[in-house]
Amino acid sequence: MHTVKRLTIALFALVLTLLPQELLACAVCAGDKNSQMGKAADAGVLTLLLIIMSVLAGVATFFVYIVRRASRMEQHLGHNTISSASPKLVLTND
Repeated sequence: MHTVKRLTIALFALVLTLLPQELLACAVCAGDKNSQMGKAADAGVLTLLLIIMSVLAGVATFFVYIVRRASRMEQHLGHNTISSASPKLVLTND
């Protein structure tokens, strides 16, 4: 059963490589780069790139804020923040 499946996949790949006209890019990529479609595709790519870069900048800014805040908290509370910030447990005999 696996042999038939592998043979079918290999045959399909062979047919696709022998028919390159079926694998051509779309009209935007294969066409004129200075056409309206090409310019619109370039603008779309740049827009998506700007969105991704702004999200990444926001994430980086958040981590810088967290590091600076941790540094300020450490200076304010002292170097041993866990023991100085945690409440003390006092046991009494009543």
